[in-house]
Amino acid sequence: MIRASIDIGTNSVRLLIAEIYDNNMKLKTLLKQVDIVRLGEGVDKNKNLNLKAIDRCINKLKEYKKIINSFEVDNINIIATSAVRDAQNREIFARRFKYWRRKH
Repeated sequence: MIRASIDIGTNSVRLLIAEIYDNNMKLKTLLKQVDIVRLGEGVDKNKNLNLKAIDRCINKLKEYKKIINSFEVDNINIIATSAVRDAQNREIFARRFKYWRRKH
């Protein structure tokens, strides 16, 4: 079974694609990638996600989806940083993210 995991952090987005075997007891890393998108830029000061930062993150997710599609991935897990959860305008990111999930 091949799985992908995306970690949307405050400063970086991480992609891990791995093969899981031996009854989910062993993992073989097939690809690991980290990219800086600075999604949390200005959140502490403004309590909002910067729209350009959201664009950078969504664009990186589009790239990750192309990579994921090149593998026979059975499942994708995605987690997001507290910057997304704590931002007052998190619904903007959530809408863009939901659109990304549907389209890609």
